[in-house]
Amino acid sequence: HYINSCYAVCPKPSILIVSVRDPLQYYISMYHYTRRRINSGCLITLQRMMPAAQVTAILSSFSQFTHWVFDNSSFSQHSRLTRTCGSPCIADEVLHLETLSDDWRALAAKYHLDLPELQRINNSTSVKHYDTSLYYNPLLTKRVWQEDREIFLHYGYQLFQDPSEWIHWHVPAKTQAIWRAEWQSGWRFKKKWKHAVGKYLA
Repeated sequence: HYINSCYAVCPKPSILIVSVRDPLQYYISMYHYTRRRINSGCLITLQRMMPAAQVTAILSSFSQFTHWVFDNSSFSQHSRLTRTCGSPCIADEVLHLETLSDDWRALAAKYHLDLPELQRINNSTSVKHYDTSLYYNPLLTKRVWQEDREIFLHYGYQLFQDPSEWIHWHVPAKTQAIWRAEWQSGWRFKKKWKHAVGKYLA
């Protein structure tokens, strides 16, 4: 992710490619990845900051781990993206992890490149779609929104999986009814709708 200085001296023309993932899925994946004790930057930082017993305590709870990530926000997805391409991100191409192989092929076709198929380095870390309701409570969901707001707004991800979750944010009933109609008509994919929701989560 520390590629700004490299990109500045790359031969021109060149393109900057970044990848993003649904933020709710991103932190669950980071949690399980760190728990496996792989030497990730997140785990190394934890071990440097605190005794082993405290590291174990943080890794025993998704909520504790995720709050720690946000309190040390260099590990948030938004922070990593900002270090790569600024804020707002100025990238030539964005690949979504959920459709990475298809995005990669589309990239190759767009630039007329003969690129190899992407290979999975570690088959044990296959991309999974986690049931977010098993991990997030309203407070933690709100923290994800606050930290990764730009990713939700600009890359097509939705914070709520179902309109019933709006009740947690004290949205007025009349507004809920309007949003429900817009949700059903497909407005959840439009920037205007996301900004309207966003003001209740500020």
